[in-house]
Amino acid sequence: MKKRLICVILCLLALCSCFFPGSAYGEEYVDLPVTYWAYPEMSRAASLGIINGVGDGRMDPQGTLTHAQCLTMLGRAFAPDRYRSYTESGHAWDEAGYLTALFSDFLLMDDFLPINEATLHAPITRAETAVLLSRVLPEEN
Repeated sequence: MKKRLICVILCLLALCSCFFPGSAYGEEYVDLPVTYWAYPEMSRAASLGIINGVGDGRMDPQGTLTHAQCLTMLGRAFAPDRYRSYTESGHAWDEAGYLTALFSDFLLMDDFLPINEATLHAPITRAETAVLLSRVLPEEN
């Protein structure tokens, strides 16, 4: 339970910043100085494989979070085996995040959230993020 709570906290902190796939875990990012307010949490989330950066050695911590990025972080944090199985079967990171969310009930087929394959790269709102987080967090927390 403690491990899950730590993942939840890291996921929440990462959601406040930004996520894109591309860089290797543990890599230093040119736009993420050690003095940045979320550096410890973002570095930890990267070392856990929850976030990866935007490529070219960048993290883009001030960037806008998209539906796909949020779903991917949730999938990597709360359904890592399912997420990994989709990427290993040839799905791109964004498709893997979307499919993981659908089949882990983070996202529902007849959902009121405006998240679908056509809107994966649209920005996600805080309200949409809160709904998704409420679905992955255990009831007792």
